[in-house]
Amino acid sequence: MLSELSPADIEFLLAMSRDEDKTLQANLKTRLAKSPSHVSIYKKRLLEAGVINEPIRGKLVFALPGFKDYLIKAMG
Repeated sequence: MLSELSPADIEFLLAMSRDEDKTLQANLKTRLAKSPSHVSIYKKRLLEAGVINEPIRGKLVFALPGFKDYLIKAMG
């Protein structure tokens, strides 16, 4: 799945990986130094791809068990 993601998708996911549990969407704007619309575009892409979930509005989590750890190891 990682090979199907764009560099911007991966950047978004790495920014999420800094959090222990849920990531606040508002925090991603600061971490990525991007506009709210940029964050929304990539959130939508990753939700549609099934990589992340939004169990509570504005709070994002990794959808796939172990994907966060795999991402950190693969990109770190």
